[in-house]
Amino acid sequence: MGTAPAFIVPPKLRRYGRMMSVILIGGSSNVGKTTAARSVAAALGATYISIDDWIPPGISGSSPFHDDRIWSSDPDELVTALRAHTGALAPTVRERVEHARARRETVVIEGEGIEPRFATRLGGDDVHAVFVVEGSVERIRATLQQRDSPGGRHYCELPSAAQHAIARMNVDYGRWIRAEAEALQLAWVSSQPWSTLVTRILAVTQCQAIDHGPGSMDTCTIDGSTSCSSILVVCSSSSAG
Repeated sequence: MGTAPAFIVPPKLRRYGRMMSVILIGGSSNVGKTTAARSVAAALGATYISIDDWIPPGISGSSPFHDDRIWSSDPDELVTALRAHTGALAPTVRERVEHARARRETVVIEGEGIEPRFATRLGGDDVHAVFVVEGSVERIRATLQQRDSPGGRHYCELPSAAQHAIARMNVDYGRWIRAEAEALQLAWVSSQPWSTLVTRILAVTQCQAIDHGPGSMDTCTIDGSTSCSSILVVCSSSSAG
């Protein structure tokens, strides 16, 4: 068996050395988005923006996840609730994007409010979206348990069943994100290994990919370089089914 691809570069995202003015990094919580986005911004000399810092009080205060009783809900209901909550953040994301456009500023914006279908509605070649996906419930549980924050400490105080429900919700949401991204020909990357996550995000947003024509997808791997100026992307074409 061959090694699973590190990421997919869809045809509509192929560019030749062009700097995108707005890079959106979406995905579920606890997959490395924030840390990676800060590093991507630093590598590009861009401004880092976390949607968490711009959530309107009305949305933050009305989150259904403040009540721990929700964790006994059906897994599908939890994902539906999370999608409704993150969907309410779309106007906030759009506001940050339009602000960057008006200032002609290169920014890296990350947060749960960034979803594939919304990203396609922003339009323009100046916006590039990539989604970080984690498929392991246990890995997300371990990440949450290691967090030295009020949220991490609260998570550790919850019953095991609730901890599992939170981690599974994030994994299921990530699977939905991946399916949506693939359907819309937007890029996604696995969160693992974390040691190369920043490099892979930079490669997706900055690489010079070979255009093999309509209907093809480039399966890409990188040479392990962590230098933004020397990322090498090796592509092999495969027909999109």
